[in-house]
Amino acid sequence: MQVPEIFKRNQKMILLSCSFLLPFITDIFLSVLGGNGFNIARTAPYNSDEIFWHLQTAASEKYTMPQGYFGYNGSHAAVGTYGAWGFFPFPPYVILCRLFGMKIYSRHIINLYMLGVALLLFSLLAELDEKKIVLLQLSYIFSPVTIRYSISAMNEGERYAFSILICGFLVSIYRKKRQKWYVYGLIPCFLIYAVLSYDIFIFFVPVYLMIILRGRTGIVRFGLNMLISFLVMALCRMINGITSAEYTLTGDPNVLKAFIGFFEEGFILGIRKTLYMMYRNLARFGPLNLINIRDREYGMYSVYLGMIVIICIYILILGIYRFIRKQNMGSVCLAAWFIWGYVFAFGALYTDDEITLVRSLNCAMIVLVLILIIFNEKKKLFALILFSIFTIPISWRYVNDVYAESHVAYDNMAHIKDENEILSKIMEIRPNDRWANTIAWYGDISGACLEVPTGFGINYCIENIGDNNMGWLIINKTGGVNTVEIKDMLSGYGKEYENENLIVYKREGDKLCIPLQ
Repeated sequence: MQVPEIFKRNQKMILLSCSFLLPFITDIFLSVLGGNGFNIARTAPYNSDEIFWHLQTAASEKYTMPQGYFGYNGSHAAVGTYGAWGFFPFPPYVILCRLFGMKIYSRHIINLYMLGVALLLFSLLAELDEKKIVLLQLSYIFSPVTIRYSISAMNEGERYAFSILICGFLVSIYRKKRQKWYVYGLIPCFLIYAVLSYDIFIFFVPVYLMIILRGRTGIVRFGLNMLISFLVMALCRMINGITSAEYTLTGDPNVLKAFIGFFEEGFILGIRKTLYMMYRNLARFGPLNLINIRDREYGMYSVYLGMIVIICIYILILGIYRFIRKQNMGSVCLAAWFIWGYVFAFGALYTDDEITLVRSLNCAMIVLVLILIIFNEKKKLFALILFSIFTIPISWRYVNDVYAESHVAYDNMAHIKDENEILSKIMEIRPNDRWANTIAWYGDISGACLEVPTGFGINYCIENIGDNNMGWLIINKTGGVNTVEIKDMLSGYGKEYENENLIVYKREGDKLCIPLQ
């Protein structure tokens, strides 16, 4: 059967269009496979992270920013009212929601759109031929973690899209000898990513490997450029910090607290704390954790971590082989940086469970795959795809479970909207009074949060620790709260409303509500 001439002439254009549509096509396929039809918009956020992201996006779309403080145990951002990740992840979502309307499924669809745009732009920036575009599409299809978070309301889709886009700019600059157009495109993306997420460090060294080292730069100037860039990146992270609420969910120390320990408790103790954090995270790659398949979710992540271990060993053996044979080590060194460097650096910079570890490590995996495509390392790429195939049976079943839960959440939205309308008549936004618009939330963060009127800030009182400055207090009856333990926190609040999910209390009087200065 001959291919029509029109397809031969426009083969690359068709493949580029498929790259843009691929996240949507994959999403539709998974929806149909799970028996949910072609309607990928029939989803709603259902877990705590997704709900927080959705509520802050909806508040920003309606009021420019949340009118109350999102935070934990009474914490809040020094500047602004956003939660743990600050203001900077929200502009793309808010802009598109204002253009097309804010829906319960908006963040899900926007994640698909951003990933599609990133795949398209990467293909153009890296000047991929038809075969490499197909390899790029295959690498997406066999990336279960990327697909899992593309269908959620979280911000991983945005982070993955920026990783792909920055990698495309780096390749263009490397090949075209620093053309200004590409440099001016990279710098904004690089700075946005720096204030958006800690993942930026995976690009810090490659930026200079591909840009600074390509030019004939003296050692002094190179060192100065590195120092300035590091300071700019640190400034971006500091900006992110002052616009973010302190995240106290795990109670674990983070790298900033370790660095503070350098000054308060001594340099040696600070180093010990950082190394301990790294040890505890790297221990998740141990044999006992890698067989942690107590359910489909952890099964998927355990298999994925096991795959990363195999890749690290494979890269080490390949590097030794090429070194002995005196072959080109460029792609091997970059691959080692993106996997080994990221694993060790992430271990020192962040502390959490397998879920957070895997979805962040996936940024490095994405860039690794792109580098292999660019450097035409087909054998390593196919080995990586082969490893990924082993994750498909359990990961795609888990993704179907995710879809099923999001569909259930969507089906409950009619009841949630009714309760939202009732609470909107009881709870009114007070302009310029952040604490009066803040809710002390006791119990799990669940779909019941969506009953709260848009604009209010939810301060998650973990371990029943709260702050009596908040204008409202809500108990999630389905969240396993022991009302005896929090009876002291109810002092000064009067009961306003109760339904099957929530008990709503209002601060009696305004004496403890602190107006915005």
